[in-house]
Amino acid sequence: MLGGTPGGSIQEQIVREVGAWDGVTVLPHRFGGVEFHVGRRELGHVHGDRLADLPYSASSLLAGAPARPRAASRTPPDRRR
Repeated sequence: MLGGTPGGSIQEQIVREVGAWDGVTVLPHRFGGVEFHVGRRELGHVHGDRLADLPYSASSLLAGAPARPRAASRTPPDRRR
C-alpha cells in the first residue's frame, strides 16, 4: 500500500524499496529529499511524497503513463555531457 501509515509515507516506501536494490546507494539530495545512485550515476531523486525527478526522456515515460513533465525543465539527461 502506497501512502498512509501501514508502510510509511510514499517517500519512505520508495527509499526502502529502491535502497534495497543491489548496488544502490541512498543519499540526501542537495535541495532536500533523497537521491539514489549506482556508483557515480544518479538514478533519480524524490522530494517528499509528491515529486520524483527521474533522468529518463519524457517520451519514454509519457508513452503510456499518467505523468507529465516538470514545468521548470532543464537540459534533458540525454543531452548532458
